[in-house]
Amino acid sequence: MLASARWVKLGRVNRFRVMKIPIGHRNPVKMLFASLTVFLWLGSIAHSQDHLSRALKLLQEGNLSAAEREAQAAVADPSTRARANATLGAIRLQQRKYAESEEYLRSAIRYDTRLVEAHINLGTVCNFQGKFAPAAEAFRSALALNPRISSAWRGLAQAEAARGEYRASLEAAKRVLGELRKSVTGLLLLATDYAGLKDDASVHGVLADWNALPQTDATSAINLASILETEGYLADAIAVLENAKKTGPLSFALSFTLAGCYLQSGDLTRASANYVVALSFDDNCIPCYRQIAAIAEKQRDLDQALSYLLMATRKAPQDPDILEAFGWVCMEKDLIDDAAKAFDKALEIRPGHESTMYKRASAHVGKKEYEAAVRLLEELVNRHPNDSGLNYALGSVLYLSVRLDESEKYLRRSVEFDPNVANSHQYLGLVLEGQNRVPEAIQTLEETARRFPDYAPAFEALGTLLFKNGNFPEAQKALERSIELNPDSMKAHYQLGMLLARAGKKQDSQAQLQIYKELQAKEQSQPQQVFLLTPP
Repeated sequence: MLASARWVKLGRVNRFRVMKIPIGHRNPVKMLFASLTVFLWLGSIAHSQDHLSRALKLLQEGNLSAAEREAQAAVADPSTRARANATLGAIRLQQRKYAESEEYLRSAIRYDTRLVEAHINLGTVCNFQGKFAPAAEAFRSALALNPRISSAWRGLAQAEAARGEYRASLEAAKRVLGELRKSVTGLLLLATDYAGLKDDASVHGVLADWNALPQTDATSAINLASILETEGYLADAIAVLENAKKTGPLSFALSFTLAGCYLQSGDLTRASANYVVALSFDDNCIPCYRQIAAIAEKQRDLDQALSYLLMATRKAPQDPDILEAFGWVCMEKDLIDDAAKAFDKALEIRPGHESTMYKRASAHVGKKEYEAAVRLLEELVNRHPNDSGLNYALGSVLYLSVRLDESEKYLRRSVEFDPNVANSHQYLGLVLEGQNRVPEAIQTLEETARRFPDYAPAFEALGTLLFKNGNFPEAQKALERSIELNPDSMKAHYQLGMLLARAGKKQDSQAQLQIYKELQAKEQSQPQQVFLLTPP
């Protein structure tokens, strides 16, 4: 019966398709050779399947190097090529070699589009690489093959959230909502979506679920706070971090993040306190020194600001930002030489930096080195010819160096580019006075005082000029307004005292001159150098 049969049917071997082998009647040698070839081929298939099975088992056991060897052995066989590439992609994913993982997984899918696990791993790899649109596409492909895989829904929700598609993310998240509400990563995802959509009620629902979790770590709390802070839920972010302080150990990251939140909220005292705590964990934290100093400067505690900046310069002597900040506080403390050295060093490290150049020009002005200041400011104006502030700065320094015609040019340009800069109008009035164009000067200062009714220097300059030109009643009004706006103006008190003496009001004159003397004594008593205090 066998001899007359045209085909011999072989049973299923290792889950492969049934094969039909023709049997020739005329050449038994060829028939034997063909049969031997078929059995060798079937043996090769079985061998490749063994490699693949061992690779998967080793991968599950975490033996990645051995798993890779077995998977590589199965790549050459077309019958196992797809799953072998998928396995190698999974191995590279665990090794965090994401580019190689993506290449293997895409190869696996090209050979067999039905590999659900390959689609899911591809989506995960793309998420890790920030390729969120391809990640979403991969997860959707996996769900088209099997819509019951919760990890694919989670991955899709994460990909959509990462690219700001919060509604699409929620649509995916709803398929596994119960699961998400019971885990840290799930609640972080939901917080991203709800906060991004400004759904206040749902955000607070997430926070309630968060507080109900049996345990959360500081890193997760920081991540949640960052999400909330980014979307404007600053008070909630602070509450999350403060709760983390109570329930777990303090850390640098927790203290630093909390300090930043308090700084953003305007609570400078708590911000500074938390930066100090952060420094106790890492005394090389340059941003901590800078922020504490900046807060102290805002609170006008210049000694503390200078102290922290001095420590920062010792930690980072080549940091131009630290040197610039140190130099500026020195300027505020009237330590002009120290400021100039700091600015010069910063400019050596970072030549041509505009902020430092501007501040170095200020230090030159402080030392009455006007020509040096002019050179720096001219370079800045050449870079930004339409900048009102820079034109004002150059015009004012040219006024101080008695180059009045040039000063007028830049001050008028400043007013042209921005008519709302009060200083430019005031200095223009002073320049016109210096050029003996008194009526124009008075008119300019009167217009400045009307336009900027709370700008004390304009009233001081106007009152002084009117007094010089014999208009005592209007001069008195202007000087009194200047003192009302700035009680510490020595010049205004002195001019008003002299004016009242001219008017025969000796008692009132003596009162103003006494205030002038007290202010002068106070200024002269201020030390020109200070001890650098150790911060509390």
